[in-house]
Amino acid sequence: MNIETQKNNLCINQIVGQKTENIIIEGDVIIPDIKPDILNAINTNGTVCIYKKEVLDGKIRIDGCINCNIMYLADTEENQVRSLNTNIDFTQTIDLDKVKSDMNLDADVTLKGLEAHVLNGRKIHVKAILDVDAKISSNENVEYVKEINNLKDIQCLNREFQISSLVGK
Repeated sequence: MNIETQKNNLCINQIVGQKTENIIIEGDVIIPDIKPDILNAINTNGTVCIYKKEVLDGKIRIDGCINCNIMYLADTEENQVRSLNTNIDFTQTIDLDKVKSDMNLDADVTLKGLEAHVLNGRKIHVKAILDVDAKISSNENVEYVKEINNLKDIQCLNREFQISSLVGK
C-alpha cells in the first residue's frame, strides 16, 4: 500500500534571548554664545530617538540620541527663564549569549530619568537613565504534513494547531 502526503513549509519565529538593562548616558552641553549664561536648571525633559538596531554574534548594538529640552534661569538682571534644545548621541552594546547576526531584534528604549547639573555659566552636565528591553528572535523554516492521501484501512488522527508566523519586518 502506497501512502501519499502533501507537505507545506512554515516559517516559525522563536524567541532566542530576552534582556532588560538600565544604561546611563552622560554628556556635557555648551550654551551657545547667543544665549545668556545659566544660573540654575529649572526643568529637563527629553525623548529617545533610535537610529540603528543591529544584531552581532554574541551581542546587540543600539545607536541613537536623546533630544533634550532644558529650561533654565538666565544670569540677567531680569532673571529670565530660557530654554535650550540639544542632542546627546549614544552607542550601547549589550552582551547576549546564543545570538547570531542573522536574527531579528525588537528593542524598546524608554527614558527613565534625565538630570541637568550646572558646571559653570556656559556648561551643563546632562545625565540620562535609559531602560532597554530587548527581544531577539530567529526564523526557522519547518516542513509539515498538510494532507495524507490513499487512506483505505488506516486510521488517521488529526489535530489542529494555531501558530503565529512572522509575515514581514
